[in-house]
Amino acid sequence: MDKLHSTLLSSEVNKKWWPEILRAVCYLCNRSPSSVINKTPYEAWFNEKPDLSHIRTLGSTAYALKPERKRRKLADTKAIKCVLLGYEGSQIYRLLTPFGSVIRTSNVHFQEKRAAVTDGNQPIKRTVPTGGAPVAENNPAVGAAIPVPGEEIDISEPATAPPPTGNNPSMGNNPALHLDEGNNPVPFLGEPLPPQNSAEVGTNGNYIAGGTLDEDTIVVDSGANQAPNEDTIVVSSRPSLQNVLTNHKHLHVPDPATCKTRRSRGLWALLSQATPEPYKPKTYKEAINDTFWPLWEKSMKDKFDSLVANNTWKLVDPPPDRRVLPGKWVYKLKRGHQSKILRHKSRWVVRGFMQQEGLDYNETFATVVKPMSYKTLFAIAAALDLETEQMDVKTAFLYGNIDEEIYVAQPEGLSNGTKQVCRLNKALYGLKQSPRVWYNTLADYLRELGFEPLAADLSVFAKGHTFVAIYVDDLLLVGPSKPDIQAIKDCLNANFDMTDLGPCSYYLGMLVTRDRPNCTLRLGQRGYMEKVLQDFSMWESNPVDTPMAGNDLVKAPEGYQAPEDLRATFQSAVGSLMYAMLVTRPDIAYAVSKVSRFASNPDKSHWQAVKSILRYLRGTVDADLVYRGPLTQLEGYTNADWAGDKDTRRSTSGFVFSIGSGAIS
Repeated sequence: MDKLHSTLLSSEVNKKWWPEILRAVCYLCNRSPSSVINKTPYEAWFNEKPDLSHIRTLGSTAYALKPERKRRKLADTKAIKCVLLGYEGSQIYRLLTPFGSVIRTSNVHFQEKRAAVTDGNQPIKRTVPTGGAPVAENNPAVGAAIPVPGEEIDISEPATAPPPTGNNPSMGNNPALHLDEGNNPVPFLGEPLPPQNSAEVGTNGNYIAGGTLDEDTIVVDSGANQAPNEDTIVVSSRPSLQNVLTNHKHLHVPDPATCKTRRSRGLWALLSQATPEPYKPKTYKEAINDTFWPLWEKSMKDKFDSLVANNTWKLVDPPPDRRVLPGKWVYKLKRGHQSKILRHKSRWVVRGFMQQEGLDYNETFATVVKPMSYKTLFAIAAALDLETEQMDVKTAFLYGNIDEEIYVAQPEGLSNGTKQVCRLNKALYGLKQSPRVWYNTLADYLRELGFEPLAADLSVFAKGHTFVAIYVDDLLLVGPSKPDIQAIKDCLNANFDMTDLGPCSYYLGMLVTRDRPNCTLRLGQRGYMEKVLQDFSMWESNPVDTPMAGNDLVKAPEGYQAPEDLRATFQSAVGSLMYAMLVTRPDIAYAVSKVSRFASNPDKSHWQAVKSILRYLRGTVDADLVYRGPLTQLEGYTNADWAGDKDTRRSTSGFVFSIGSGAIS
């Protein structure tokens, strides 16, 4: 709390905005070096150094650009004078406007040498006699501004109400510490500002490594109530980054597994939210303005070259009697073990939702391995100590030819400058028939290698004791030895452009952990569970021992209509729980099945039942699905609750099948 109070004082921001400043302090602490771990907490968590090029002094003056449509007259100002309250990621700043609202924008220009306006009042001035104590020059490490442009998005101002006031914030159960914006999203501003005089704007070095930062020294006359005059220099008493970032001796990264108390869980949730996910652009324009644009640009160029090399299309003049389908770039971060970013990926995707059946496509089919199938493979691999490896197919959909006549616009940013369009020879991502075309291409080749699809799951191919499970372009290879697996890899590499991901450690969002001496394999979804609990503000909830307290759920009273926000939240939560249930948490199957019956018209009692399941998951967030040998025969159990539905008196039956110690279905 000392950092919070000192930052509030030095930034000259009204105390009622302490939740915003607390959030910013956590953000900065996570990016500051620690003598305990010899790195920043951010680096310890993400395995990469934080980018600090966007860091500015809290409380400094910020000019946020107003979109043109928000300017009432030609003489209207182009920017709003604001106060910097904090950060979101490496691109978005949280600013306090003179109207008393908080906005989020990347289109901002800073003047860190000037005192900022707080709550619409005049700047707080401190006097420095011109003939007295000297004012130090700017830090030599401070250079020209790096503009942070972004996409123009409409806003309405003011947008949000001020946070609750309070002089003694605590880290306990204060709801103001829940950083979720809820149903009142903070608006964006748009369009970048042109860079101004570099002498007025500062930016810090790109990275912090284990040392310390240079500090700006400002000597200020402390005389009280001195009226400013023409010779008065207005300066700010804000601290340098050194004070904000490194004024702590024992900063460490907490382990979520050790956060046992409600208080510590709240602190962990706060710190984890202060270190957001790396930003993924949603449009080509956002990608251009992203910090990692060189990586996105390279991935786009690689994808485009691959499309051209595979003879994916032929450039022709647009036909007058056919629709030209638009496309868009889709950006993705490919992750590996512990969610480490492996590479930046770009895809040129067709807007296939505009296709017409019978004209642009006929049959569709998506090759997705069933959860029961891959869990069976993992169970067999654990018991028999088989090898489990992964491969990824680059541009998978480009290997199959299409029969339909389809025209698509040229890729944005890589067109030849003409009005020509692409007549497709091969499938592209986004087309309704693309998954089917790719599956047929891969299946034909696997048959040439001697593999045959299983009757129970056409996405699993077998050849003796070797298996290949297909999830679109992700392949899971299971076999008795590395030479057997390598032989398959060599064949696949000879026919397709593949990425060898090595031993399976992270599969379809699950952490795969093996203890081969003890013939044990674990499937866990802790990361997914944490996200779900935080999305529904249940990370700090009190755990319960069972997912459902009773069996007394009934339909809502006659004539009741669920509010739209409750219905949407309820359905989203049930959908999230269903995914966990299907993958690694069969223990919540009955409870999820029960609450899902009320998804169309839930009331408060149904929502409380969903929250009970979430509380159960909070207490068992580290529970894994475990497979250990020896391999046994397939075993199945079934039962029913005998007229358990209190509305219809129907029975609910359930079953579980397992191989060895773990459930597969």
